[in-house]
Amino acid sequence: MKAIIKSSVFAISAIMISNTAFSASMNSPQGSTYKSAPTKQTQTYNYNYNNDSSAANREGKVFGITAQLLGSTVAPTAGFGLTFAYHFTGNDLMQVELTDGVYNYSDKSVLLEPLKFKLSAQTAGANYKRFFGNSFYGKFGADYRKISLSDVAVGNFRYTPSEIGSAESLAASVAIGNQWQFDYFTIGCDWFGVMAPVATLNIKSNTENIKNANDKRDIEDAWNQIASVTSYQVLRFYMGATF
Repeated sequence: MKAIIKSSVFAISAIMISNTAFSASMNSPQGSTYKSAPTKQTQTYNYNYNNDSSAANREGKVFGITAQLLGSTVAPTAGFGLTFAYHFTGNDLMQVELTDGVYNYSDKSVLLEPLKFKLSAQTAGANYKRFFGNSFYGKFGADYRKISLSDVAVGNFRYTPSEIGSAESLAASVAIGNQWQFDYFTIGCDWFGVMAPVATLNIKSNTENIKNANDKRDIEDAWNQIASVTSYQVLRFYMGATF
């Protein structure tokens, strides 16, 4: 039994840590280049876009709501998210984001029979978002992040209770992306982001059935490592409305 628990927790730890080596290269969109307006103009936002541009369509908007349909907030989990926005100006806004993702893991090489488990990740946070052109933006903020392991099975044997453990952290986050505005309809993508924990809030480790003190300590150390590991946001496509 202890081999099942240790293998599961160590597997999730390896998954999360391996994602710290993830790197993404991308070309900055041309629309992100800021060009100052002629000196005779005194407008606050000096973008040379027509009235149908995203920058023009953002003007006058106050509230927004979008739904994340694809992508990962805590890689490698993929899931769903909701974002609520308040616009200070056409280029400056505050957001509240809620996400929930699941990654179903299966590995036939760990034990004699396949090891399976469910890796879940939930986040809740707030961030400041700034547009640097027609559609390109950057954002930074703080997030609550919870990573949990459940539904562990080896072959036909399923471990009980369902939840093996969880790690809760407070993290700082930063991301870049593009968002296009069409009157009230909006669509966009966080191309890449980083979520770096700054504090561990809570660790739960279900080790009642493990008698060996060293095994318990190894599992608890693995959960602490999971709580502090940096995670990545990748290709978060969303759409919604602003008004």
